Amino acid sequence: MSIAESDVRSDMITRLYEAGKAAYSDLLDSAGATDVLGSRGNFNYHLNYLLDNSLVAKEGTVYKLTDKGRAMARFIGEVKASWKESEPKLRGGYISMLAYVEDFESECGIRMKETACQRRFGGKVEVVGDERDIFCLMDEKNCEDEFFSGYGEIPITELKLYIKEAEWKHEKHNLYVLGHSDLTYYLSPHYLGSTLHYLQQGFGEAHLFGDKKKPMPIILRARKWGERYEGPAFVIAPIVL
Repeated sequence: MSIAESDVRSDMITRLYEAGKAAYSDLLDSAGATDVLGSRGNFNYHLNYLLDNSLVAKEGTVYKLTDKGRAMARFIGEVKASWKESEPKLRGGYISMLAYVEDFESECGIRMKETACQRRFGGKVEVVGDERDIFCLMDEKNCEDEFFSGYGEIPITELKLYIKEAEWKHEKHNLYVLGHSDLTYYLSPHYLGSTLHYLQQGFGEAHLFGDKKKPMPIILRARKWGERYEGPAFVIAPIVL
């Protein structure tokens, strides 16, 4: 595998597989090496490595792949084709979302679940939730799901802090919540504040969206509804009193 892991060796093997044979200068060009101090010596090291491991043979002034070398060339081609197909999904989907989850947890201190993505909101949207199941991250593209079709923007500057009485463990306590005149439910200042901080620090802005007709999870995005960006959207459970 160390043979395929080197870009210089992979480029030489690919060049010989496509051309059938090549002179030293052609291989030098294919590897991107220029005749400056160190580069030719580095190239010679890799070429000798291929010769010593019987992947390449020298015939007169040209180089050719051996049977072992051609098998390696096919392997390299298959790996590159597989990566080309998978890369967009990996960079734009699950792996990227886990990176945002780790970054958010480190930045804001909210512990997220260590399990893989879960499907919620009608079973069609993949999310990563916190340990208390109050909050989750999802790819911003999922905001286009029909589950959120009734959402509209709620101006963050119009949110107000309320003190509401709530019962917990058979005792009454004062609960601090955020509300808006258009909403029939409330939001957690802790989760909302952490999310706003993360979006504003990382993306420069933050926008709040919700269903104004009935209690539904709140969504926070780094851009207006319908404007695409590379990053997460945050979903916070409503507080109904």
